[in-house]
Amino acid sequence: MKIVWGLEKKGFRRWKTIITIGSFDGIHMGHKAILNSIIKLSSKYEGKSVVVSFDPLPKEFLQGETFKAITTIEEKMEILQGFGIDGVCIIPFTEEFSNVEAYDFLESLWEHLHPYAIAFGHNHHFGNEGKGGVSLLKEFSSEKGIDLLEVKEVKIRGKTVSSSRIRNYITQGDIKKANEMLGREFVFIAKVNRGSGIGRTLSYPTANLKLNSYKKILPKEGVYAVRVLIGSNDYGAMLYVGTRPTFSEDSQSTCEVYVMGFEGDLYGKKLVVKVLDRIREERKFCSPQSLKAQIINDEETAIKIIASSVVKQGGYGVFGQKSKE
Repeated sequence: MKIVWGLEKKGFRRWKTIITIGSFDGIHMGHKAILNSIIKLSSKYEGKSVVVSFDPLPKEFLQGETFKAITTIEEKMEILQGFGIDGVCIIPFTEEFSNVEAYDFLESLWEHLHPYAIAFGHNHHFGNEGKGGVSLLKEFSSEKGIDLLEVKEVKIRGKTVSSSRIRNYITQGDIKKANEMLGREFVFIAKVNRGSGIGRTLSYPTANLKLNSYKKILPKEGVYAVRVLIGSNDYGAMLYVGTRPTFSEDSQSTCEVYVMGFEGDLYGKKLVVKVLDRIREERKFCSPQSLKAQIINDEETAIKIIASSVVKQGGYGVFGQKSKE
């Protein structure tokens, strides 16, 4: 997959491009319908599928550090490559770019990518203050002779799949609903740092995790059943997100994982954590012994959740999507 930063680089000038445009945060089931569309159109026109996206995301630019993404830019590239997309054009989202009028943005796309076809979601908006929409796309595509495809919304259990809804599910700890709309497990990548060693005193040694980006969203505080990828090996595990209230009233929030059946030193290793379901909320226990008794119960619950999860075999990437043959 070819990745080009900025339209002006003209990295796709010799390609017959079939494009879609958007933030694609999470690359959920709705996004996958759009990606499938440009892949089919690229086959029809014997062209190349290209995703036009932004870094930072428009919402991230506007909201600053309060915004947390479902997928980091690195994770997004991994997913798109596994999905079979031919190219990605990442436009730096700056103050200057945010003021570009919608029609001028389309003209720039035409000048640099010359798309044969464009696929877009039902609620797609673009340009200064999001003034560009379906009617302008239809007008522009008619003017330039571009094949335009509007992809219908995807609903699950009567609710429209959206990045905002998935983000809310994650922050509420409702991982099962988030995963259903993602069409895969919610994933984050983290490096193992030195921790306080509290887990070891409870006979449950945990790895202290530092996320690969401060922009990444984390689930609500609590205990979760997860799968952890260490190198090429997949392990069942328990994830804890919280402040350790049993041991201190003013601890900073921490993210730790206990990897079942793993023996060895994890310090410095990169882990891919796939979150399956929430086991329980965080709470303060009257003693470390009471906490340990609860952790034993948590482990039994985690084992059942992990055993019942569908493990996809063969031809699948780190993030669960099918890799291009």
